[in-house]
Amino acid sequence: MKKRVISIVTFLVLFIVGFIYLNKVFISEHNFVNSIEDFKELSEKTNIDVMFYGSSLSYTMFNPLIINKECKTISFNFGSPSLYMELTDLIFEETLKYNKPKLIVLSSHFGTFLELKYKRQKGHQLWALNFVPNISINKWQKVTPVYKTNEYLSVAYPLIRNHNKWHDKDFLSLSRRKDFTSYNNRIYNLGYVGFFDTISEGKELKYFNEFLKSGEKRNTNNKHIYKNQKAGFLNFVKIAKQNSVEVLVVTPPSMSTIYADNTLYSELIELCEVEKVPYLNMNTLYKELDLKPNEFRDHLHPNYYGNVKVSKYLSNYINKNFTLPDRSSEIIWKDYKKQLDSINDKIHLSNKTFKLNLNKPLNDIITVNSVHIERKFNKMIFKLKLDETKGLTEELSKYKLAVKVHPTENELNNLSENSKSKNRDYDGTNVAFDKNAKEVIIGLNTKIKKIKKIKIFLYNKEGYKGVVGQPIIIEDLTFELQQSIVDE
Repeated sequence: MKKRVISIVTFLVLFIVGFIYLNKVFISEHNFVNSIEDFKELSEKTNIDVMFYGSSLSYTMFNPLIINKECKTISFNFGSPSLYMELTDLIFEETLKYNKPKLIVLSSHFGTFLELKYKRQKGHQLWALNFVPNISINKWQKVTPVYKTNEYLSVAYPLIRNHNKWHDKDFLSLSRRKDFTSYNNRIYNLGYVGFFDTISEGKELKYFNEFLKSGEKRNTNNKHIYKNQKAGFLNFVKIAKQNSVEVLVVTPPSMSTIYADNTLYSELIELCEVEKVPYLNMNTLYKELDLKPNEFRDHLHPNYYGNVKVSKYLSNYINKNFTLPDRSSEIIWKDYKKQLDSINDKIHLSNKTFKLNLNKPLNDIITVNSVHIERKFNKMIFKLKLDETKGLTEELSKYKLAVKVHPTENELNNLSENSKSKNRDYDGTNVAFDKNAKEVIIGLNTKIKKIKKIKIFLYNKEGYKGVVGQPIIIEDLTFELQQSIVDE
């Protein structure tokens, strides 16, 4: 009997240890894993005076390094993907166990106040819910109205949630941080994710043009703040007041706002007035922010360059309306300033352009009038203006345009892994012509800094069978340094 008891206890211990371990294994890699770990680590080192909460419009919008510098504070962005207001108070309450901020900025927009009912929406909430222990009564009080009974185990345990991904998991390493060093067009710091890519030159630009027009917003008598989201908002503010934390409610700028019923923001203003918390709708500040089309990465989110303007404007607003302790004499603040300066230096060095008037033919009909090459970190953007000639549209339909960038000998190691695997001495890409193209835009991810030559040429659309016509060769590039918007 004794042996049997020992065996059962041993089995249960091994099962529990194994189950706990496997749940850590089955957590997926994500930037919110970085946020959780970095928030806990920073909270152990020092107090965080300014905290940001909300969805992706928070963690891709407000840059703590800029807020730190401009407000002489220490801040952190705890935004989580598609996080609904219904659950945001739960996340806020959990962070208070580690840190007590002086000011919280609550990102509030149309998407955070809708009814939480669709599978994809509910799936996005799990990143934030991973942060809250399963023993939390508040967690299950929030979860049970949203999820079905057969979904509870998936909410609680990543192993159950991702049980069909055994072949994708690394069982030897438990790190699930997202490695941003492998990306050419994004950065991460203090919970913030910044993107350097730009909105497409095509259909998405219509959003920006309408975004700037007056009178585009619709007004109706519909109510858009769903009752559970309203309850979450009110509880968030209540928790803040109970802990003597000031609240600033902000609606980040987004092109999609014009498609949302503006009544929502009237409701939000009323809520904030009743709760006596300030509200800042940045969608009413288009001109003040001076946002340009190339400062958006899509119709929802500005890119890094747009975020700089947004973060600086918000910093100025905070300085005028709130009193925060001056942290600028502390070593940790100075370290964060150095990080921001380093990023600014890299942006400053990367913002180079090469312009050349060519008037060179690719074949008898297609002629390139000019080429503009722009450098954005590890991305080169080529813009070729074509000469409008008779029969151009028909001719363009026959071909693709290719670009090859050949490095100098000492830059061969900077070739992409794909180029190296194929024993190429260049990085290259291609694009099909738009039927009515007057300008062709090509983006190429490459780490090549010193360029021996660039080769631009046509080839048959059906497949590469050699160069059609004559290639354009560009050598001995001299880049002009552009002023960066993040410079002093």
